[in-house]
Amino acid sequence: MENMKRIALAACLLAPASLPFVYAETPAPPQEAALPLAERLRAQLDAMEQANSQDFYEAAKLVLAETGDPTAFYPLMEAASGAGSAAATLWLAPLDIARMKMEGAPLEASPRAVELHARVKAAAEKGYRPALVLASRLAASGIGAAADMPAATRYLVEGSKQGCQQARAGYLVLTGRLQKGGVEEPAVAAELARNNFYLEEIIAHGMGDTVEGVHWLRRATEHGSALAPYLLTQSRSAALSERESMEMLALAAGRHHVDAMDFLGNIRLRANDLSASTGLTVEEDIEGGLELLRLAAALGQPEAAQSLATALAQGQGTKEAGAKVPVAQICALYRMAAEMGDPQGMAGYGYCLMAGLGCKADAGRGEALLNRAVEKGAQWASLALASAYYNGFGVKPDMRRAVNALGESAAMGSAHAYTVMAAITALGNEGTAPDLARARIYLDMAVAEDEADARGVYQTLMDSRGWRFLPLLWQ
Repeated sequence: MENMKRIALAACLLAPASLPFVYAETPAPPQEAALPLAERLRAQLDAMEQANSQDFYEAAKLVLAETGDPTAFYPLMEAASGAGSAAATLWLAPLDIARMKMEGAPLEASPRAVELHARVKAAAEKGYRPALVLASRLAASGIGAAADMPAATRYLVEGSKQGCQQARAGYLVLTGRLQKGGVEEPAVAAELARNNFYLEEIIAHGMGDTVEGVHWLRRATEHGSALAPYLLTQSRSAALSERESMEMLALAAGRHHVDAMDFLGNIRLRANDLSASTGLTVEEDIEGGLELLRLAAALGQPEAAQSLATALAQGQGTKEAGAKVPVAQICALYRMAAEMGDPQGMAGYGYCLMAGLGCKADAGRGEALLNRAVEKGAQWASLALASAYYNGFGVKPDMRRAVNALGESAAMGSAHAYTVMAAITALGNEGTAPDLARARIYLDMAVAEDEADARGVYQTLMDSRGWRFLPLLWQ
């Protein structure tokens, strides 16, 4: 199975850029269907605070069931945070920090950072235990105010007094007890005796991808961690069988770990292709895969938003029903992923801006975003730029720039780019005559690169008299 180590250990408590979504049973609040969605969401968040839960799965599921739009969760949570919801503030924090980093905003003094710091402090003062841990992270990292280690320690001490395992684990790290004494240190050993999976995650992280690290990940899994079973599927040292890996992945997704939900959703969508190329035996489940991606995207996972947008743009979930491709939602999902720093999301959103797909056309902004995605290594971005240059989306048609962009994509490993180069060179465009001899060279290169059915794809493009990136968006 492809190794997708895309995350650092979220339980490393002094890394504020990410926040684990931890599985916990949250009591469902009494709800009246007639109440506005914002009020029902606030009731759900209030119930989370009462339970000291930080599992937002049910809240996202509520909004998704009502709106059908994964991008609707963020603005509703933003409004709830502004109205004083500690739980909403907790959820928003890592996403806002990621966006500020993406924009290059100073994390200590920018107005958004200062406002976030104030909201998190207020959430902590309400006694919401997960907010105490988050407040410690911000204080230690200097987000929204100068770094203040004594304050960071005080938050963790208060959380520990209230019985918060995450705070106790953080305290042992912040005070250096874990680093100095290891698992034999009395305070560490006493906490491990309580089956504190946050501490076990941290110990595993310190040991890296080793047999010892796997041992602690397995312990954390047994004690309820959502992160640990996902990391086991990524560990070479774990040497999981295909069956064990899928079981661990399903366990992590069932505990609402967003990266696991994204990974499993993609596997279910592409099971047939994976089976053919890797021998992986898993049944295709388009609707199940899309649902996992919708929920993971709503919960703020940028890769899931991008994956969902692409799946919809390729017609998954809409072909058989004869439904139209939801172009506006696809654009919104790409934008969501782009704003959280996902390079492929930047590529998708940049293309939408250049071509005016699901949004008002803004060629300059779109081209800049696509070029930024190319710099970040997004293979798609070069394909999208080629399509824009060839078709004249927001720019004058330019065959030379289109072929150059396709060449960059091919150099990054896209055999499909050679097939497209062959077709558009054979067709020519405004001001450029068809060149069948060069087209034949490109097609031979595509076949040599083992591009599946390269000649069939080439003929399809020739018959359609052109090529567009994500062509289903034009139907």
